Amino acid sequence: MNSNPEAMRDAQSVAQMQELVNVLAHDMGAPLRAIVQFSSLLQQSAADDLPQKQRHWLQIINENGVNAQQMLEALSIYSRLGREGSHHGWFSLDAVLARVVENFDLQKAAKPISIEVRVSSTDIYGCQSQWQQLLHCLLDNALRYQTADTGHHSVIIVTASITDKEFTLAVEDNGMGVAAELQPLLTLPFKRIDPSGARPGMGLAYCERIAQLHGGGMSFTTSSQGGLVAILNIPASRFRKSGND
Repeated sequence: MNSNPEAMRDAQSVAQMQELVNVLAHDMGAPLRAIVQFSSLLQQSAADDLPQKQRHWLQIINENGVNAQQMLEALSIYSRLGREGSHHGWFSLDAVLARVVENFDLQKAAKPISIEVRVSSTDIYGCQSQWQQLLHCLLDNALRYQTADTGHHSVIIVTASITDKEFTLAVEDNGMGVAAELQPLLTLPFKRIDPSGARPGMGLAYCERIAQLHGGGMSFTTSSQGGLVAILNIPASRFRKSGND
């Protein structure tokens, strides 16, 4: 049993927060579903009988209901990341990364996209599902915030390095980039640097939380290509060359 009072308080605080999120998800989920479902039914059955202004109001109700559902689900996912019981074991980081890259199906992209993976055969001790989510969010963020120029070729480079103390994974893109003064805000839950974004703004918050759960942290810098570099630093003790027992 952990006798560290500070650790026990932290664990109790996490448990209380998770319980609060569970209550919110349950008590708010039902009315939000009703708002979205009934507003959708009204849009389908009665919209033609309403004036333009009322149709617009109905659309706003529906869209905001959907947004609230997405935020509630994102909060639930964030809370579950810290829940005890996540299975930890050794797995191949480069194999998980290869599957994540394959799932993006870049062949169907409207513009040319390249993802260059420069990660040697490496095993990590951790939660494989969390790392799959982390890598997906990092690549999705890099692909999503690219310039709209028609001739732009999006390039994402994934690199890794290790020292005696630390393993570093970097995801670099040549996209729109983020001003240096705004980079510390990127991992704040529900913080959207681009206000036009349709999603809750939790992807990088997930990434930082997962890094923390594996004893590390996350930072950002500006790419030499003008885009963003997302950097994960994890204790080297969690990594080994593939093939070791």
